Amino acid sequence: MWSDYPKEDTWKLTDNDPDSIHYGMNYYLDFSFIESEEIKNVVKLYAWMNYRTGNLRLSTVSGYVNSMVYFNDFAVKRSIKRLLDLTADDISMYVSYLKTKISHEKGRPLSHNSQRSVFKGVKSIFYWCQIHKPDAVPKTEIFTGNE
Repeated sequence: MWSDYPKEDTWKLTDNDPDSIHYGMNYYLDFSFIESEEIKNVVKLYAWMNYRTGNLRLSTVSGYVNSMVYFNDFAVKRSIKRLLDLTADDISMYVSYLKTKISHEKGRPLSHNSQRSVFKGVKSIFYWCQIHKPDAVPKTEIFTGNE
């Protein structure tokens, strides 16, 4: 199951959970904006595994993948090529960075709730990696709880 995820950068996935309010809905996940191949592959694996296992709703996974656009911008500016290179200082700077960002959809500063949602996506991917792909993230805790 680890190696059978689509290799393309754009996926079309259908919500197959009969208990979901989005049952039968198609979601388009686009990973092409992620510049680091290593980060892109981790995010793809995260999305695929959560889709296949049903651990997270597809709508949630789609939202987290889409919110990675902000993390990608931050990572490019900070020359971060791997999640393994992240530090607690990077996370603190990312929180500050989100406070300065303009929403890609609305053209206004990100609301507090949007900042929290975007940050939650990165945190979810990081914690998923700690369990399923521990070699991709630092062994030390980078989230201080003060975010």
